[in-house]
Amino acid sequence: MKYLVIIVVAAIFFFAGRRSAQHVYNPVTKEIESAQAYHSRKKNIVMLGDSHIARGAWINLLNRCDVGSFGSGGATSATALAMARHALNARPVKCFVNVGVNDIAGGVGRDEYIRNMDSIISVMAGHCEFYVYHIMYTADGYPGFIQFNEKIRDYNIALDSLCALRKVTVINLNALFAPAGTLLSGFTSDNIHLNDTAYKTWSVELDKYL
Repeated sequence: MKYLVIIVVAAIFFFAGRRSAQHVYNPVTKEIESAQAYHSRKKNIVMLGDSHIARGAWINLLNRCDVGSFGSGGATSATALAMARHALNARPVKCFVNVGVNDIAGGVGRDEYIRNMDSIISVMAGHCEFYVYHIMYTADGYPGFIQFNEKIRDYNIALDSLCALRKVTVINLNALFAPAGTLLSGFTSDNIHLNDTAYKTWSVELDKYL
């Protein structure tokens, strides 16, 4: 019996030590656990998408603490589809999605993009109020911006058709940021990402839907 107790105690210390070592030597473990904890917290408002979403300090911009950001730099519609399933764990009341520019940059065809967006709508439908943003135009300093923005326009037309069919609200920030079909220089610092001025303008528009 004494030996059995020693073995049990040793096993406890061994596995506790392994877990401790994971946290010390494997930061990925900590990140995964933190992400899981974040995703499981109740968030009434969910922002989902690419770097346009990820770079927004939404809690500060909207002055409310019930906002969850599920944005990721470089995210495509396929990435957003995967993230949408995690976003549901936050039990949102409203979800806003902005994604697509990386699909175009990465050569994802319009039809595949629309299929992914349709799948995102299907995942979120019935769980929360759902809103989709138009893909945002680039500024005139972006390489090949004329052809690139023409593709954005084409994808947005298809997105409008999908959202009309699925009865989803579309929000067109390009009317503010790119009224002539090209992102205004006052709203960007690198011809594609938004600056602080743009996010303040965006937050005012977003607040109309909250």
